[in-house]
Amino acid sequence: MKTINFFKFTMTAISCVMALTMTACSDDDDNTPQLKFSTNKIEMAAGNDSVIIVKGGSAPYTATSTNSEIVTATTQGDSIIIAAVKDGTATIQVTDHAKLTGSISIEVKADATLTPDKDQVSVSVGQESTVTIKDGTAPYAATSKDAATATATVKDNTVTIKGVKVGTTQVVITDKDNKTVTVSVTVK
Repeated sequence: MKTINFFKFTMTAISCVMALTMTACSDDDDNTPQLKFSTNKIEMAAGNDSVIIVKGGSAPYTATSTNSEIVTATTQGDSIIIAAVKDGTATIQVTDHAKLTGSISIEVKADATLTPDKDQVSVSVGQESTVTIKDGTAPYAATSKDAATATATVKDNTVTIKGVKVGTTQVVITDKDNKTVTVSVTVK
C-alpha cells in the first residue's frame, strides 16, 4: 500500500513539474518573423548616403526615420537609401507589404571618414574607371544605386566602376566599420 501511495505521489509531482515547465517555455519563444538587412547598424558621416538591401519580405517597403533631423530614408525596390543629415543617432523602421518589420540603427559622426581619391567619375558605356580608397578600414564594399547605368566591384582598396548605359548614378562605398562615401558617376 505504501508503494502505491509513493508511486501516486511521485507521478503527481512529476506531472506538476512537467506542466509548469511546458507553461513557462511556451511564452519564451517569439517566432514573429522580421525583415533582415545587409547590415542592421551603420556609422556614417553627415552628407553621405548609404544603401541597405532588404533580405526577405515583399515589396513595396516603407522606411521611416525616428529622427529625420539626423537621417532620412527612402526606398527603391529592395534597397533602403539612407541619407545622413547631421551628427546624432536614429533608427530606420522598415515595413514590407505583408506588415513584417525590421529596424536599422544609424549613428552619424563627424569623425566617420572614408576618403576616395575622387568623388566624381566619368566613364563611357562598356568602359571602366577606378577609384582608390585612401582612408577607412578594409574590407570595402561598393554598391551602385542604379546597376542598370553602372556597376561597381571592389578589389583591395580599388573600386572599379563600369559603364552599362548612358546616364548618371551614384556608387556608395562602405568600409568594415560601415562608414560610407558616395561617388557620382556619369556614363557617356
